[in-house]
Amino acid sequence: MIKIHLKDDAYESDVRAMVQAFYPNTLLFVEKDETSLEKQRIKSDEPVEFTLDVDTEVSDKNELKRRLYDELSDRTGKTLPWGTLTGIRPTKIPMKLLNEGYSDSDIPEELKREYLVSPDKAALALNVAKKERSILSKVPADSYSLYVHIPFCSTRCAYCSFTSFPADKYEDMMHDYVDAVITELKAIAVKKRGKKPSTIYMGGGTPTALPCEELTRLCNVIKELFYDDALLEWTVEAGRPDSIDEEKLRALLNAGVTRISINPQTMNQATLDIIGRHHSVEDIYKAFKLARQVGFTNINADLIMGLPNEGISEVEHTLQCIKALEPESLTVHSLARKHNADMTLNAKDYNNYKSEDAEKLMEMAADAAESLDLKPYYLYRQKMMSGNQENIGYALSDKEGYYNILIMEEYHSIISAGAGAITKIVDTPGHLKTRIENVKDVREYIKRIDEMIERKVEI
Repeated sequence: MIKIHLKDDAYESDVRAMVQAFYPNTLLFVEKDETSLEKQRIKSDEPVEFTLDVDTEVSDKNELKRRLYDELSDRTGKTLPWGTLTGIRPTKIPMKLLNEGYSDSDIPEELKREYLVSPDKAALALNVAKKERSILSKVPADSYSLYVHIPFCSTRCAYCSFTSFPADKYEDMMHDYVDAVITELKAIAVKKRGKKPSTIYMGGGTPTALPCEELTRLCNVIKELFYDDALLEWTVEAGRPDSIDEEKLRALLNAGVTRISINPQTMNQATLDIIGRHHSVEDIYKAFKLARQVGFTNINADLIMGLPNEGISEVEHTLQCIKALEPESLTVHSLARKHNADMTLNAKDYNNYKSEDAEKLMEMAADAAESLDLKPYYLYRQKMMSGNQENIGYALSDKEGYYNILIMEEYHSIISAGAGAITKIVDTPGHLKTRIENVKDVREYIKRIDEMIERKVEI
């Protein structure tokens, strides 16, 4: 345990994130002068590694984080590739500086000076920001995107924290769930008065966990209500290869879906078994082959760096397999220890698995993407990421995922339907006005669908 002593509440979340970045697997106990609300939850015999006194009387947050970074770096002997950037999208700063007229040489220096970002990551952030800005220029600022959430999955992966429910246990509810989603979509279409979205994204869970009849019914309604020739993309997460068959893929293609994700995460069977993905490596190959035969020409593959027992040799094997599959885009995630994921809740079950240099693994993935002519086009970070790295998307030219950039940069509103779906209302690009959240529980969502619609109508 590390005890953090604060004079007041100022910057508490920033201090927590900074300390956690240097000590990712350590319990933090925050104590304040006025009160100590957390003291009741800490055992009196909990061993304290050290106490950190944080002076919050500084000129600004960045100064505080730089001071804290220096102290923690001296204490641990470590540096962080992203410096003090713990709670901000890495591209947000270079995007802002580009708009203010800063040069390509000035921006990396500013990132290094103000946020202690390493030269390599500063260059990456700038390059991705420039790519994002180019892509966003094709999207009307007064448009919106449509997100549809399907919260069912074959099994729950050990690293997952998304709202999802086991498909086999909720199969008898899927028809009613699709009914409720369609009701919400029709209400959205009425309120948008015929204005069509720039992009459509179906995520989850795994949308293809729906029976083909329900998936086809939902996609055809989306096509009828929201599709037109100006649509930039329609992506569907077909992430689990064990949820895909030819009939479902043809239904997606016939409805107008232009991009799908088939997500291996790893091409090592032993790792798939550890993380609870009940399918084989061979299933991944079959899914890709089937999607190509059906006619999909834009397939994304997700990988995760830092999975249990995944070192350099295992990742090298995965990357060689991905090269053979030749996806049009590749999204590489650094493992993030989410609070309600099994890997966090039952951490002791995973502690004995090896963990190797996260930075090296990300470099290997970048080299593999480059060999496929896939260029970085979007970038984001989360708390508790392996090796303080990032999540990054690579794609062929003109195969980039628009929605990925739009939701990260909050360029325009995202209108969402489904249990656990979050609508984000943006008044001007980059300025989030409000969030509207649907209830997560499937039964509650079905029962309270009129209330979910009314929440949007009011805004």
